[in-house]
Amino acid sequence: MLIALLIVALSWWVQWWPFTGFITNLASVTLDGALRMTPSAWSFELYSVVLLLFGVFLTGFRLFLRQEIFAIEYAFMTILILLGFHYMVFSADLLVFFFFLEIQSISLYIVTASQRYNLFSVESGFKYFIFGSVSATVLLFGLSFVYGGMTTTNYQELQILLNNMDTSFIGNSFLVTGFMFLVGGLIGKLGLAPLHIWMPDVYMGATLAALVLFIFAKLPLFYTYLYLFICVFGILAFWAFDLLYIVGLMSVGFGALGAFLQTNTKRFLAFSSVSNYGFVAFFGILGWSAVLYAYNWLFIYSLVLTTIIAFLMVIFPRFESIWDLDIFAGLPLFFRAAFSSFLFSLAGIPPFAGFFGKFLVFCVLAVSGLLLPAILLLLVSVMTAYYYIRFVRILFFFGNILRTLVLPISFILGITLGLVVLFNSGFVFFQGFLLDTLVLSI
Repeated sequence: MLIALLIVALSWWVQWWPFTGFITNLASVTLDGALRMTPSAWSFELYSVVLLLFGVFLTGFRLFLRQEIFAIEYAFMTILILLGFHYMVFSADLLVFFFFLEIQSISLYIVTASQRYNLFSVESGFKYFIFGSVSATVLLFGLSFVYGGMTTTNYQELQILLNNMDTSFIGNSFLVTGFMFLVGGLIGKLGLAPLHIWMPDVYMGATLAALVLFIFAKLPLFYTYLYLFICVFGILAFWAFDLLYIVGLMSVGFGALGAFLQTNTKRFLAFSSVSNYGFVAFFGILGWSAVLYAYNWLFIYSLVLTTIIAFLMVIFPRFESIWDLDIFAGLPLFFRAAFSSFLFSLAGIPPFAGFFGKFLVFCVLAVSGLLLPAILLLLVSVMTAYYYIRFVRILFFFGNILRTLVLPISFILGITLGLVVLFNSGFVFFQGFLLDTLVLSI
């Protein structure tokens, strides 16, 4: 684990060294406008990297080592994903964003298919590559149309041109077509409905250590998604209002319905991710001040999901063991209670962390005048609580509850998981601090 932390810390230093001369000015623009170093981006990246360090610490490369996969391969891919993350968040140009998005994506393709002799892993990596490539093509196609209509791909220049344009010129076919293709490409990359169909299959074959990187890789995409649609293309929001409205509802709804019939743990988590990430899709049509609550929900959900994956890694050290939900009934009482607390958090049941994240999302939608989506999301959330509680019922009342699994776990890892359980259960005492610090990201 210490080696893993040192490798990620080294990668953190490596990604900064070309720009040490510019760090003194947080709001500086570097490389002829290709990168922008704002307090918002710095704060968001700090939270995200802390989350990744937490995930790497919990996984500790143990799964890769036990599956006869060299940890150095995973470490190298982690470094590339970190580099891609850094320059995506700090990008000030659509071309720069696309370039480092593909660096991150290629690393994820390799990590997904890292088990060369496992057909599920190879199949998942191939499907991820196909769907990722199609989404990248759509994204690049939209980028080319935006350039054709505006003769620039720089964020600041696009924002100035759009704000100073005549409203009749904004409706030109090049700009609107490019914008809609950009929306479609980002939706595909994020795995939002209706372009979410690849996520369950990819989660099915990927290792648990790879799933931690999936969670981390979604964060810069959501950051750019919100920044583009609110700040850069905010004047075009009326073109995408109905689209993002439908995408958010479909993601929450399809994710909830897809999780109902799942008996496989990983596919269950995949559909749950689609549903929970659908909440963030709505913030593309809200103001930048509301983004605070989108970040709040993103980090809460990412922390809870990362901890669930860490629990799975402790419970099932072999990838092939993670199939049916019934096997969870054989866990020791502490693990079942801890696991239940995270499931209640995902369901949005108080006083767990997920409740406060979802509650603030409902509040900001209602205050913004979007009462219908707020009510629909509330109804879907009540519906999704069913399958999380079904999971809890399996933990305590079904399966071979008389058979207790012996789980080898280190002292430090046990303390860490225990602290996260306390954080999740007593989140009411930490919510104010989290919101106060996240204010720096808006």
